[in-house]
Amino acid sequence: MKGTLYIVGQKKPVADLNCTVVEYTSNHAPEDRYRINYEYDKRLSNFRVELRRDVPLLLQLDDGRQASVSVQAESSTPSGVILGVFRVKGDFTKAA
Repeated sequence: MKGTLYIVGQKKPVADLNCTVVEYTSNHAPEDRYRINYEYDKRLSNFRVELRRDVPLLLQLDDGRQASVSVQAESSTPSGVILGVFRVKGDFTKAA
């Protein structure tokens, strides 16, 4: 699924991402049960998410969901593909 990443309070997106939503249903509190695996499709600015973990981020998915996220992990492959995991903070409602 496609996602667009924004810095909270800014209109210009930081990146276009390919995302996979993972829901943990056992041993996780309701507010801490989602992770989003991502791969960069296109970087839209010089902002390096992995270096600025203190900046609040907003992820909007193409199915209508959006979430406040923080970077849990990020890495790059030998071929240069950037992969990572976002931790969803707070409410992550399903699309209507």
